[in-house]
Amino acid sequence: MPEESSISEEDLEKALKDAGMTEEEFSDQVPSQQTEPQFLKANEQKYKDLNELTKEKAPVLDQDEIDRLLAELSKGD
Repeated sequence: MPEESSISEEDLEKALKDAGMTEEEFSDQVPSQQTEPQFLKANEQKYKDLNELTKEKAPVLDQDEIDRLLAELSKGD
């Protein structure tokens, strides 16, 4: 005997009302199986953009620079 796993219509309506949303607004926020690939693709592009920004801002240190900075820190002791 399978358990009931879906929300009742009344509970759904109450939850939507409490959230101040219509069923259409809620449906627009939940990706359907048809739109999921575009949703994932959009997120993928955001992460690529973020990665590029991070690369541009991250300092690139060679070993000599790292050694110099470590020596500077050691002098402070």
